[in-house]
Amino acid sequence: MDLRPANMLIKEILLDYDNIKKYYDPEEDDNYPHEFFNNDEEILIENYMKFRVCAQAFDENVYELLFKMLPDVLEYADNIGMEIQHITIWFLRGSYHPIFGTYALKVAEEIMDEYDEYITNLYYIPRKLAISKLKRNRIVNEGILLKLSMKNCGMF
Repeated sequence: MDLRPANMLIKEILLDYDNIKKYYDPEEDDNYPHEFFNNDEEILIENYMKFRVCAQAFDENVYELLFKMLPDVLEYADNIGMEIQHITIWFLRGSYHPIFGTYALKVAEEIMDEYDEYITNLYYIPRKLAISKLKRNRIVNEGILLKLSMKNCGMF
């Protein structure tokens, strides 16, 4: 048993075009994974439920997968200065979604490093296409772009 269902889901969430368009900021790309696995508990719970469905699709026991995540969760918690007792409390209360979220943040760091250029291109390409399309448009060139050029050169 490996953590493939969790890793695949995390990668799918991070590389989803709609998520990149909505949440990604190239100047603060370290915050991007936190949008899905830390900042908003509703989104985290939703992603945890997706993880449960994905694990069942792979015929894996969700709780065994969570147990296998523990070493990575503990390592990540230690790296960011989180107290280990938080993780113990999560287990005692049966709140497994924060455990999944912490594991996802650790895996997301590796995914973001690997796919940094891909994500950045997905973020910028639609904007570049829109700008180039506007530049080819005669009405736009003779209208707003002409006024902006005149303003920028100091005529008005």
